[in-house]
Amino acid sequence: MTLSSLYSGVSGINAAGFTMSVIGNNIANSETVGFKAGYTSFADILSQSLGGTVGGNQVGRGVNLTNIGTVFSQGSFENTTNGTDLAIDGDGFFMVADDTGTYYTRAGNFLINDEGYLVNPSGFKLQGYGADSRGDLLSTVGDINVGQISSAPQVTREFRIAANLDGAAATGETYSTTITVYDSIGQSIPLTITFTKLATGNAWDYEASIPTGMGTATGSGSIEFDDDGNLAMIDGAAAAADKDIVIDLPGTGGADFTVRWDLWNDDASAPTRDVTGYAAASNTTFLYQDGYSPGSVQAVSVDQDGRIVGLFTNGQTRTLGQVLLADFISPWGLTKMGRSLYAE
Repeated sequence: MTLSSLYSGVSGINAAGFTMSVIGNNIANSETVGFKAGYTSFADILSQSLGGTVGGNQVGRGVNLTNIGTVFSQGSFENTTNGTDLAIDGDGFFMVADDTGTYYTRAGNFLINDEGYLVNPSGFKLQGYGADSRGDLLSTVGDINVGQISSAPQVTREFRIAANLDGAAATGETYSTTITVYDSIGQSIPLTITFTKLATGNAWDYEASIPTGMGTATGSGSIEFDDDGNLAMIDGAAAAADKDIVIDLPGTGGADFTVRWDLWNDDASAPTRDVTGYAAASNTTFLYQDGYSPGSVQAVSVDQDGRIVGLFTNGQTRTLGQVLLADFISPWGLTKMGRSLYAE
């Protein structure tokens, strides 16, 4: 009996030791990103029957540790200044991989390595969908690269100028405004529109030009305003419902191209009558053109649906990929691999 009682006491001490180990591990990892705390479960050992009535006269033999489980309940969120730090709201795991296989983690402290891949601090690459040059997601799951991506240039096809030409200006007075446009390889070209006041009415000649050495711009004509300073005539004809002025430009390394000056658009959804002839100092208030130079990734952000968006140095944005989550019917069946990783 004495030996039995000692065995029961020792089993309790052993079980308590395991509990202290689990608690100590929880405390040690209190600042570990994505860490899930453990808990212990116990059960009594088969009791010794001393005879007599069935179910009676049974002496307990101690306690056994039956399970060390993981608490997968939702943790708290923290704000960071890193755009690639992620957190999961609800169930699921980030998928990461290296040469040894795919693993799962709740830790979302990702960064961009020197090859442009999103990786965790141990170098495991985040898994998801990549995207093509148009920002359309691919269908193959793999490593997500957000660094070795560029934004192709776009040639300028249309531009707008919002300006006032002084209706009280003297004959021969000029006013110039310059807008930067781009050819097919993304080379910037300063396009200058020079207005010259005519002697008759509130009318102006216009002429397009580019710097000497870049070639010759072809585009000239006249505009005229009515008595209220509103645009009334373009190139000798009454302003139509949708009137563009066409300017031909040389490519500085790419192909020659044509830009359209959207001077008048009477579309109810987007009316543009940008140039006025009021008796006020000539000035430009707005410039717009739809081309841009090539660019590289300047910053990366991830939205609440896991879509990765890149901001490029040319001001463009594009989808670069999609983070995917793995979910399990029983996450308690996963094996802890260390470094906040789990394996199936």
